[in-house]
Amino acid sequence: MNKFSKYTFILFTQLVLAGSLLAQDAMRISGTQIVRKGETMTIDAGKVLQFEPGATLQIEGSLVVRGTTDKPVVMQSLDASNPGNGLMIRGIDEAGSIVLENVKAEGLVQPLRFDPFWYRKRVDLSGVTVSGSNSGEPVVYVAGPLLDLRDGMDIQFSMKSMKFFNNTGAVLLEKVGSDGIVYELDNLLFSENRLPGSDATMGILHLDVSRTSNSSQVKIGSLAFNRNTSGDKLVGLSVSGGNGTGTEKFGVGAVYAAANGTVVYDNRVNSRVPTLEIGKVGGLAGYSEEKDFVVSAKHTFGKVKMNVVGNPRVVKMEDSLGRPVFNNANRLGDTLELSYLEGNPTVITLANGQKFMVPKLTAAELPNPIYRQVDTTLTGIGMSLDSLLIKFRDSIEAPFTKWKDWNEYGVWAGGAIYQGDYKHKYRVIPSTIEMSTGLYAQFKRNQKSAFRVSFYNAKISMHSILAPGLFTGMAAPKLPTTLTTGGYFEPTNIWRFNFTTDLNILDLQGVFYLNKPKKINFNDPNRWSVLSALGVGTSLIHYNPKRMVVTDRYTMVPLRPLGTEGQNFLSGKKPYSTVTGSLNLSYELILQKKRWIFKGEIKKVFSFSDYLDDWGSGQWYGGDFDKWKASIPQGNIDPFSGADFGYLAGLGEYYQVEYKDKGLDLSAPKSPTPLPDGFLQFHMGVAYRIVNPEIKEKKKKELNSVVK
Repeated sequence: MNKFSKYTFILFTQLVLAGSLLAQDAMRISGTQIVRKGETMTIDAGKVLQFEPGATLQIEGSLVVRGTTDKPVVMQSLDASNPGNGLMIRGIDEAGSIVLENVKAEGLVQPLRFDPFWYRKRVDLSGVTVSGSNSGEPVVYVAGPLLDLRDGMDIQFSMKSMKFFNNTGAVLLEKVGSDGIVYELDNLLFSENRLPGSDATMGILHLDVSRTSNSSQVKIGSLAFNRNTSGDKLVGLSVSGGNGTGTEKFGVGAVYAAANGTVVYDNRVNSRVPTLEIGKVGGLAGYSEEKDFVVSAKHTFGKVKMNVVGNPRVVKMEDSLGRPVFNNANRLGDTLELSYLEGNPTVITLANGQKFMVPKLTAAELPNPIYRQVDTTLTGIGMSLDSLLIKFRDSIEAPFTKWKDWNEYGVWAGGAIYQGDYKHKYRVIPSTIEMSTGLYAQFKRNQKSAFRVSFYNAKISMHSILAPGLFTGMAAPKLPTTLTTGGYFEPTNIWRFNFTTDLNILDLQGVFYLNKPKKINFNDPNRWSVLSALGVGTSLIHYNPKRMVVTDRYTMVPLRPLGTEGQNFLSGKKPYSTVTGSLNLSYELILQKKRWIFKGEIKKVFSFSDYLDDWGSGQWYGGDFDKWKASIPQGNIDPFSGADFGYLAGLGEYYQVEYKDKGLDLSAPKSPTPLPDGFLQFHMGVAYRIVNPEIKEKKKKELNSVVK
């Protein structure tokens, strides 16, 4: 075994083992899963709760989640672009409790919600980190509970050593100070959160005080706030409600924040709300639970200077499109300086997972650049040869990469119905339906259009007893006769007009979606959607018409070599081509389930040939039956017996009885209409969609792209 094979095997084995371990530690939440009253759901350290789109874990009983600092329990959305909801606590369970220890909630709509009139004797939240919730909903919402005023029945609600960063929702607590619930808050950190709007009256931690309140029911220790904003206003701790006179007072142990603005909204701003009496006000350096902060930043091209507390470690810097901006870090006192050569960084990720937002430079703040068609990225004037080569390569790829974001690959299976010179016996019932199968690749350009390449293997036929779908015969063709003026006759044996044509089709089609995906309810409305589309395309068709001859067995005779319109002996005539083009129009109904796509298609194909059925506009037998028969190539004999096919051997007698005696007009064209043949296809398909925007990033990193 060579080294490459050896290391490939080792890597594959490790991936399989790692996948097995991950599968054992993962728990998927779909739809609404309920823990009933009296039941307890326990989740151990290291587990991962994956919430499918719109999924909720509804707790009507008890929930005990105990992670550790080394193995936290992670609650995350399975699809970041379509997040899950989170935990919902509802109902009354006097013996129940809610315990969350060392938990990370990432990218959920509302990680923790207590519905109105809930009751549990104890709620302990400690070591919980909430990040990446961008719905605008409160990340922790505690609605007014059912208050049990009997002795010893107060709800003990504790929030300690918790972190909230990179969210767009606040922590909202109701019925603060009310008899029946005791709130205890300590060591809560809020950093880099962005609330919608521009309202400082609603802080990132908001206490809605009960109309009748008791300060002994609220115990607030240390709180830290760093760069939390609502629009252009700093926000932090806020209070509302109370009796409307502003006479209530609640103690706060300490508030730590950067010294660049107020982060407390209370009676000193609005005289009608309670007062928050803060025991200590200090800078972020005094906060004991977290030592590393980025307090502010100044951005000029090529350099980001950050005012820091502690020793924050930068692990990644990116632009607004998520592309890396390579940099060098240099620490000077309380300033951490990141230098870069190219790009326009907007996001810095720290080692603790927190994202720090850097002001994005405008075009006026950039030096003289060479712009590309993405973001505000640029290249410098002194470009290396490698840089020029990369720019040239990207300019060549640019028209194609826009088709690579969403690709789907699938298969078709269905049928095909012939439509041409021969007529079906009944208009609404086809004579035969043949099989049609295919493969396709589709490249989605945007939400409205896509480009598809398909290959089909299909057949069309008329009056074929070998067709998988044989329903009726064909209508007897009307053949011109010389016995009466403008007259015609119908042959008695129409089976001799049967044909089957093999088709190999390469199809190029534009697909245009008629609507946006609409959710439908198949038990889980968040996982199914339906849409429709029109397709317009062109194709190349290789075709080979044959006719079945029955002697002592079935024999398929190729019709093109026979030249039934005199192509083999008439001057200036030659056999028709085996390849033709076509135009097509289709309609699709599409059902999507995550990355799986199920679709139905009906397609009308208009070919450019009148010989898919070997029935064109030339004269019958080239106007001379005897010359035609003599022109048949010698190769058309029975490969088993060496004799003429029964079809050819008996053709002269058949011609005398069926055609000559009835006055077949050999000078008349076989087909009365010059319109080409066509067919109808209908398919059911299944496909898998690949969405991988990182592919383009990998290409750009190959030579350390100058454009970031």
